[in-house]
Amino acid sequence: MWGRALAEGASVMTRLVGVVVGVFVVGALSFVTPAGAQVSQLQVDPGRVSVNVGQRFEVLATALDRGNNVLLDVQFQWVSQAPSVVGVEPEGDGIAQLIGLAPGSGVVQVSVGGRSATIEVEVQGIAVAGPIGEGTPTRLEIEPPTALLYPTEDLQLLPRFLKDDGSPAAPASLTWRSFREDVATIDPSGMLVGIQEGTGLVEATTESGLRQRVQVQVSMAPWAFATPIVSLAPAESDTLALMVPDQGGRPLDVRWVSWSSANRDVVMVGAGGVVTAISAGQTSITGAAFGQERSVEVRVHPTVDGFDIRALRGDTIVVPVGGTAPFRVVPVAADDTPIPEAPITWILGDTTLAQYVTADSAARGQAVGVTTLEARYRDESVRVWTLNVVPARLSVDEQRVPVGKGETRQIRAWFSSDDGTPLAPATDVTWTTANADVVTVGPDGTLTGVGYGGANVIASTPWGNADTAAVFVSGSVLFTSTRTGSPDLFTAAPGDSSGAGQITGEASIEIEGAFSPDGTQIAFVSDRGGQFDLFVANADGSDVRRITETPEHERGPTWTPDGTRLLYESNVSGRSQIWIMNLDGGGAQELTFGDRENRYPAVSPDGQLIAFTSFRDGNAEIYLMDINGANQRNFTASELNEFMPKWIDGQTLAFLRRQRRARDRRVLRFADEMSEVVSLSLAREERTLAFERPIQAFDINPGGDQLAVILLTAGPTGDVEQRLYVLPTEGREGMAVEVVRASSGDQLAHPRFRP
Repeated sequence: MWGRALAEGASVMTRLVGVVVGVFVVGALSFVTPAGAQVSQLQVDPGRVSVNVGQRFEVLATALDRGNNVLLDVQFQWVSQAPSVVGVEPEGDGIAQLIGLAPGSGVVQVSVGGRSATIEVEVQGIAVAGPIGEGTPTRLEIEPPTALLYPTEDLQLLPRFLKDDGSPAAPASLTWRSFREDVATIDPSGMLVGIQEGTGLVEATTESGLRQRVQVQVSMAPWAFATPIVSLAPAESDTLALMVPDQGGRPLDVRWVSWSSANRDVVMVGAGGVVTAISAGQTSITGAAFGQERSVEVRVHPTVDGFDIRALRGDTIVVPVGGTAPFRVVPVAADDTPIPEAPITWILGDTTLAQYVTADSAARGQAVGVTTLEARYRDESVRVWTLNVVPARLSVDEQRVPVGKGETRQIRAWFSSDDGTPLAPATDVTWTTANADVVTVGPDGTLTGVGYGGANVIASTPWGNADTAAVFVSGSVLFTSTRTGSPDLFTAAPGDSSGAGQITGEASIEIEGAFSPDGTQIAFVSDRGGQFDLFVANADGSDVRRITETPEHERGPTWTPDGTRLLYESNVSGRSQIWIMNLDGGGAQELTFGDRENRYPAVSPDGQLIAFTSFRDGNAEIYLMDINGANQRNFTASELNEFMPKWIDGQTLAFLRRQRRARDRRVLRFADEMSEVVSLSLAREERTLAFERPIQAFDINPGGDQLAVILLTAGPTGDVEQRLYVLPTEGREGMAVEVVRASSGDQLAHPRFRP
């Protein structure tokens, strides 16, 4: 039908445009362009070829019309009918290269215009594993490197000739010999034959002296069918496969096996293990080889007429990594009877992203990405789904987040593995806040601190995965205030007219608060247990945990930079000394000793040094020691009194110094190890604020450009007032800003900046 249609189409074209034929005469031959010409003869030269393995041979095909004219511009089709023995590479104009690949005989067919011709090819030499190159080999390898055989079984050993760089070389002649011919023999072509059970050795040698050996194991290991059950529909065929389990599952050539069917009305088996189903039923096929018999069950099921598809609705299915989604396709007969034995093959576009678990009838996510899952019956595609593999977990990149009031900060969500390892930025995430009066969140995870306190922010996906970040909104300064009647902890942003945020509210005393390095926790001192002890809480005052419980007093907590330990003062040994302990209260260790006090510990930014005030020399001086208490040395070595060291950077300290003839204190700093003391003067602010009183306490922010100071000033009735100011350090732009007090009687103390 197609030939007639094409012929009719050609005749129509002829009527439309006519036929133009060009004839060229050269000697006795005429060359014709094939516009409408038909091939009458096809000739090949030569018709018989003998080549060696690795050798190329050029052959020529010529197409002639009825007048013996050579047809030009025709398309020849070349096919090797023994592709493992001889290869063919067309070059155009009827020319092709024949390539010897392995010893043996083969036929190459060339076709054009409905005509065909053949070339008989004989390939001599040795079969070679892998590609054939050029040049002299310097290395010899044999495939396989170990030979496993049954008695009477044969195996072709294939050499691989290589150069020093591992590239293929030209084949060389080999001499084979067996060291145990009673176990296995080998012929000049490398064909190995098992004789009897045992272990042997064969060797291949080239004329140039290259040598390689192969160990041979001949045994009667049990063989088995590759599949325990064969399922077919009437008129379908399949080829049985055998393997040797004890020999790494190596395939066994079925040509050694004789076959029989227990019921030829159900299934027939022919040479080569080809099974053909006849009618519905169940039977078995037996194979006999090497003195062993094995049987395999064969089930011939009714003809499949349709499929019962059981899966989630839609063409795109979301599957979490490590999770599953059900997919089941059951073939059915014409009367809708299920045929579960009819085989369904599941094909995944990318097996690194998902796999189909037959036992669970489900697809399991492997890695984040998009792939396809196809169900096939035989060669027929039943259904194709798109699998969107998403992480089993959704994780925000920060579980605890500090935000300043009036400030913004972005957090991000990630698709992650079960152990929390981020895999990819999360998409289709919805952000919500549990308390918009404290913090708001934008669609991209941008947080805005609205009011002091804590609130959870939740990231969630349409398929139900979610994660939560605990957000703590505070001011830039933490301090103690008596505005509630007893000292409590508060936080504020300087200049915020709306007031401060209260953190603690007990009737007891809460003082000396200090932010953790990440700004989400505070350590503080309280006498709620009867004496001053250390406590830790979230930055909003929630989840309070008691850290010390001794009969004496603990004061002045400060965090190590990694947030895992606290330094503090304790007089449990009689005098105030510097201690360090774990955040859970364990591992307490005294770092200073003696009958003189050591106070005000401060840890360097790298966590290696501790600065502190020591009275061991008769006056208050700044000392340094290693984090473990070793190498204690005097840093200021002056006759004045220095207190409350604060690290500006890894080498620079700020501290309070009391002059000998004055009551006031100034904030000073050392530029580095014992260089000139430079005053961070308050002179400019003194003129503005009329400071006349000493500084009671201070802190310096991590950037070293702001000071928080408690100044003692005279109140309207002559009482001393403790007021908190935040001001730029010397040489910085800006004015001093007071943290608003609740009333004239509100006393402020112990300022600490938020990291």
